[in-house]
Amino acid sequence: MSDHDPYGDPTRADVPVTDPTMAMPAATGAQPPVDPPQGPGGPPDEPADPRPWIIGGVVALIVLVGLAVLLLGGDDDNTAASTTTTSTTVEATTTTTTEATTTTAPTTTTTAPTTTAADGPPATVAPGLCQSSDADDPDTTAQVVYQAFTLDDRDCAANLATSEAVDQLFSIPGRGGGWSFAGCFDQDEPDPHTQCSFTFDGGSTSFRMNYSETDGWTVYEVFQVAD
Repeated sequence: MSDHDPYGDPTRADVPVTDPTMAMPAATGAQPPVDPPQGPGGPPDEPADPRPWIIGGVVALIVLVGLAVLLLGGDDDNTAASTTTTSTTVEATTTTTTEATTTTAPTTTTTAPTTTAADGPPATVAPGLCQSSDADDPDTTAQVVYQAFTLDDRDCAANLATSEAVDQLFSIPGRGGGWSFAGCFDQDEPDPHTQCSFTFDGGSTSFRMNYSETDGWTVYEVFQVAD
């Protein structure tokens, strides 16, 4: 029911009676939090705090490292104490090198001094040899003539050779150096005579000789033959 004014319009509204069993209109906005389902035994226990275990592990690790350092340090000390010092002596080897020394003796050239009157008389054949040998010994006379030639003793040679033979002999250069006596032999050509020869490198020098009872052995010709 409601009151009406003289014009028939209502003057108050009737307030409807609310049913206490009537559902409430759905509220807008956030849904209330829903608790997670719980197990049959009720809510789970909170996890244990791991920090005590971590601290204990770190302490144990520190202890182990300390023991290892002590053990290693003790081993180093024992090793150092047991080390034996060995001294090695190296003997120095000295090598001595001897150099061979070659000494060359200087060449000495001897020049026969020139004999002058002030130095005395020149060398000559002994006077007792400048005479003929026996009839069966032409070798001795030939060798005395050769010796007189080597000493340039023309007087001795003139006692045993003709002047022509002396000129022939003393015109040969070299004074008979390197001659070797080869002996005396009888020859028939050009006339019967005895020939005494001296050989040298490249030829020979021969004396033709005759024997007489008055003069003995006389060289009458000197000639050379080349090989």
